[in-house]
Amino acid sequence: MTPEEVHEVRRRILREAASIVEEEGIGALSMRYLASNLGMTVGNLYRYFTSRQDMILAYFSVGMSELYEQVQAREVSADPLKALRDLTMSYADFALSDPVRYRLMFLEDSHATRNAGLIQTVTDAYGEFIRRTAAAIEAGVLAPGEAKQKTDIIWAALHGSITLAITAPEMDLGDPQEFVERTIDTILNGLSP
Repeated sequence: MTPEEVHEVRRRILREAASIVEEEGIGALSMRYLASNLGMTVGNLYRYFTSRQDMILAYFSVGMSELYEQVQAREVSADPLKALRDLTMSYADFALSDPVRYRLMFLEDSHATRNAGLIQTVTDAYGEFIRRTAAAIEAGVLAPGEAKQKTDIIWAALHGSITLAITAPEMDLGDPQEFVERTIDTILNGLSP
């Protein structure tokens, strides 16, 4: 097989794994069950991923790369508060566009970032949040204070609202996108001078 063909088979495997997780939960994902769903032998599946954890980490790695690219691709507004808000909403768009991937990346395996060797990617992405928060403080549109501390608050609100929107449909929070936007706007207003 060509490298492109191997890449496509790996992508197909990851899509099917995500489908299993979405429909049945992470506990249902086993290499044997996945191979059966794909019409492969388990031995053939192991040619593409050495273990279930390896497959989950590959899914996480692809997701983190896509998230970082999406965050970096968005044009940065000259208005520091809008630039910060846009960054949070870009992150939210990523999460809400594929809730299964978000769950696997951030809710199912708390060690995935370290295990996938993606600490630097996460640090870079979070660093962009800190830089934009610092720019908003410097411009006087956020109250004076430590940029990292304010970023932690924004990050907690962002993750919390996304997680609720994805995992608690019984709460009837309304449109997930609007709920996250209202949450972020409330936090940013609360951090303003």
